[in-house]
Amino acid sequence: MKVVPRIVAYSRTNLQRYRAKRLYNSRNQVSNSVPQEDLATLVEKLKRGIQFEQKKGLQNWPGQNQIFSDFLSDALDAVLRHRGLGDRESFLRLSELVKKSKSYSQMTEDMRMSVLSDVEKMLCHIEQGSGKSVGYDGMECTPFVFDLEATGLSTKTSHVVEIAAANMVTQESFVSRVRLPDGASIHPDVEKLTGLQSDDFRDACVPSFEQAVSEFFSFIQTACNKRPASVPLLIGHNIVSYDVRLLHNRLQASGMEREQRFLLEECLFLDTLKLSRDLLDDAESYKLGYLYNYLTGKQPENTHRALGDVHLTMEVVNGIMQRMNIDDLRQGRASDLLKPYIISSEVIKFSHKSEKTAMALKEEEARPKKDVGAMLTRDDILNMDVAGDLVATEPESDPLLSDIFEDKRAIRLQTPVKEMSKVFSTADKKLLTQMECSTLKDVLYLFPRGYLAASIGKFPQSDIEVDQAIVLPVYMEKVKVFRGKFHILNASMRCLDHDMVMAGKPWEGKETNPVIEYKAFRRGRSAGWAIANEEKRLKAMGNFFAVSVQVTVSDAGTFVIKEKTLDFMSLDSYVKLPKSDIFLRAMYPQKARISAQSVSDIVSKALGAVNQATSRLLEPLPSNIRQKYSIGRFYDSIQEIHRPSSIAQFVHARASIAFHELFFMQLRLLCRSKVSDGDYFEPMSNFERQALATKALKFPLTNDQERALKAINTLFSTTHSSSILLQGDVGCGKTIVALLAALAVVGNGKQVAIMAPTEVLAEQHLRSFEHLVTEASKIPGFTQPKYALLTGSTKTAERKAILNQLESGDIDVLIGTHALLSGPVIFKDLAFAVVDEQHKFGVEQRASLLSKANPPPHMLHMSATPIPRSLALVLYGEMECIEIQEMPPGRIPVKTSVWTETSTTRDDLIHTMKLEIDSGGKCFVVCPLIDADAENGVRSVLNEKERLSATKELPSDAIGILHGKMTGPEKDEVLTHFLNGHLQILISTTVVEVGVNIPDASLIIVEHAERFGLAQLHQLRGRVGRGTRASQCILVTEGDAERLRILEDTASGFKVAEADLHSRGSGDMIGTAQAGQGTLNSHRLWELPRDAHLVTQARTAAQDFITQYGSDVHAWPQHASQALDDLSGANLDINELPNFTLQ
Repeated sequence: MKVVPRIVAYSRTNLQRYRAKRLYNSRNQVSNSVPQEDLATLVEKLKRGIQFEQKKGLQNWPGQNQIFSDFLSDALDAVLRHRGLGDRESFLRLSELVKKSKSYSQMTEDMRMSVLSDVEKMLCHIEQGSGKSVGYDGMECTPFVFDLEATGLSTKTSHVVEIAAANMVTQESFVSRVRLPDGASIHPDVEKLTGLQSDDFRDACVPSFEQAVSEFFSFIQTACNKRPASVPLLIGHNIVSYDVRLLHNRLQASGMEREQRFLLEECLFLDTLKLSRDLLDDAESYKLGYLYNYLTGKQPENTHRALGDVHLTMEVVNGIMQRMNIDDLRQGRASDLLKPYIISSEVIKFSHKSEKTAMALKEEEARPKKDVGAMLTRDDILNMDVAGDLVATEPESDPLLSDIFEDKRAIRLQTPVKEMSKVFSTADKKLLTQMECSTLKDVLYLFPRGYLAASIGKFPQSDIEVDQAIVLPVYMEKVKVFRGKFHILNASMRCLDHDMVMAGKPWEGKETNPVIEYKAFRRGRSAGWAIANEEKRLKAMGNFFAVSVQVTVSDAGTFVIKEKTLDFMSLDSYVKLPKSDIFLRAMYPQKARISAQSVSDIVSKALGAVNQATSRLLEPLPSNIRQKYSIGRFYDSIQEIHRPSSIAQFVHARASIAFHELFFMQLRLLCRSKVSDGDYFEPMSNFERQALATKALKFPLTNDQERALKAINTLFSTTHSSSILLQGDVGCGKTIVALLAALAVVGNGKQVAIMAPTEVLAEQHLRSFEHLVTEASKIPGFTQPKYALLTGSTKTAERKAILNQLESGDIDVLIGTHALLSGPVIFKDLAFAVVDEQHKFGVEQRASLLSKANPPPHMLHMSATPIPRSLALVLYGEMECIEIQEMPPGRIPVKTSVWTETSTTRDDLIHTMKLEIDSGGKCFVVCPLIDADAENGVRSVLNEKERLSATKELPSDAIGILHGKMTGPEKDEVLTHFLNGHLQILISTTVVEVGVNIPDASLIIVEHAERFGLAQLHQLRGRVGRGTRASQCILVTEGDAERLRILEDTASGFKVAEADLHSRGSGDMIGTAQAGQGTLNSHRLWELPRDAHLVTQARTAAQDFITQYGSDVHAWPQHASQALDDLSGANLDINELPNFTLQ
């Protein structure tokens, strides 16, 4: 009995909780487990409980809210299950209230008042006895088991490829394949899992989605019409998280409103995943195939195909009903025992505008035991099966209208650490200085390196040899310290029973529980201080507390805590842990020789400061944007990243922070694209000259070219200058689009500048423009513009004449190289600037061209290096992105083959080159290095020149070299000789990647292709196939050839770029960004391609924000303008905005 005072001292909160529970039950004469009573009695008890809660002001003594939450959810559930409940509406409303009541204790006071108000209204509705009192026990239904197969796991972007259903009453079935839309394909992982092949779903005889779904709903409606009083009940495995959401999104995208209304308004849903989890406690997994084997004893066949899964699900449902001793569904009736699992579309809460962050998987199995105790990286968690709904963002008042943002004391992400003396000690500030953390954001962005997945409340097991990660309550039995040459601390902790702790009686039965040992060993000058500090830390927790540790079994059979894995929490915190089997504990990296524990402590202090300052924090995003895109609060999400309550919430939190970062990045990029109100630009309206030149073309424009030209003309018609990115594959016709756009500008009396990186390319553009206007001059009414070429090789006298005519306005179009940027080049009225191979020019050089006119001209950036749109919005978000993906008809595709280095490869290559040269072709040979001395074993330009010149099969005097160390004139000379035929083989580095046009080149060999990115190899491939000869590209590799196979399969640069993004990630691609964009890769949680959909959503949200508040940053609400600095990821002075700048 002597232990009782100590329990009171060290576990007062739990004792108060236990006593409060007894007092509450005695006052209300109810228990947490409400018995089956008549409906009137249940309603009366609920009303009395609500009155008692309201009397206590919704703020009862510690633990009381959780007690009431349990009572409320249990009582509502009892009403829900009652046979005399009433109409269908009551059932649906009560189902939603039961779901809300389970999180009652976690709600704010306003939210709890709202819930209680809804409950009171519901009780009045029941007392009035509205509707026919039939309840779901007597409801007629027509149950259909259905299943979808899709191209991927996303419910937003995936396409349906198979749909099947079976009527449980009549045993009739329906199945249909679905034709893939253009451009869609089945993900390789899905193909491997299901055996489905994309080509099987492209045939015109396969029904379209609209046809297949119409037949599916006709099958359902026909069956229901035979039983007029019945309701269609759709049954499936994980359908709530995947199948129903996917079907709804596809219906919405296809504009099938009638079918969508039928799904939302007429159908009810029963998810067998939820049903089996609750009713089959002894099942080791809830994967469909396992459940089928578990209930029938048979091995599943034909899984992961729609009709096969329908049959498996039907057997699972029959097995569960047999266990429950019911057979109602097969008779067309919904059993009373099934009522809690039947939901409507109102409960599912479809997301109409945005993709659900945690992708719902087709099936979900129980978490593998091997995950417990494993160190999980962020990617590991994001790739896990995460089923079920995320916690929705609660409605709130718009922070734009809150007086709180006028509080000058409000802290923000950029608050300096040195000003937070009440949060960080002097020692903490020294550590933060070492870690280069100067602001609150720097501290909050010290994200964990991984997470330790620990089981909650389970005793360690002696038969498990690997480390066991656990979180459980303990009782400190003894702490002993030995001091001497070595300083040792020994501590023994007795494990406590989880259920007893939750019941408020942690001391009961502890004598027979296992003991875990903790030993700390130190030596050296600071050993005594370290052990004393560890002893102080242990004793400060008292006798009863909880630990999160990794435990291993010693040779003696005892449980030993691994040092540096011990972390403490109070019993009160333990009781409040989420009701889950897994606890994710953040593990931090060492930083600047500072221990992981110190980093964790500092982050905890920062999180504590954020919690305490909630009322003074500037929430970055307006509530309407957060609600529209299902985004969580920024600071709540930061808390979840560091202290995740569940895997689903972690995934949602990471996506929320990523959306914040991308939103403000897009906001800044959009501001860059605006000009100040004073920079009015006269809109263009005369496009007659462009139309005549288009008519004169000997070939029709492709659809993509027409769309691109129309988009550019639309931008010309506005009052502000535009920045445009025109990208497409080599040979897609970007140049003709740019030249036709230039003629439109000339037709409006303005001047045009066309800038190329090399003289060879500039001369090529001159010839193209000359040919265009010559042909157009043959058409009556076309006036030929005046044009000139200006490069570094232009003679002085000619240069002077060109500059004079340019300044007077006599020259309409000036084509040239960097020479256009020189000071003496003055335009009279420059309105349009074209930059070819735009990545060859620096930011300052492009800005210099813009400065040639005031207001700045329209600017068209052309790139033959396609990048995915999501990445383009990040790198070039200030530009209008226009793509040309369609190739002109008649172009001969380049045959690409991957060769793995063998003993005969060299001879085969020389033979192939000889055949090409003898037939009149020319060859490129691309090497990764200039000289082999830089890296042994790698082929280089100089060595290959020497080796190929020594062969008898190839002409040594026709072999040239090209690399980056050569001067500009030397490069131009080599390319001229190659173009004229003096050279037939050109050995080069990647300097030939862009801007080189050799029509006779028909063979390119890339050595060590594994060293190049896919997009880069695609550009190199574009050096051949530019004429009438059939061409080929040979990729020679000593490494992984599989990555390169996509180049054999497709000629589309956009598909190659997507594959490159998936294989390399966005980090490498962003790392090569130009000046002014290097900061995009720092301090960010978003990543591509995983967050491609978030980039698009953030772009749309930012555009809506600009539409509402304008582009003047200083006129924005305070929280938004500050967050532009805090979260955009770019170090630009906001005072520069919205002036047009590329820096």
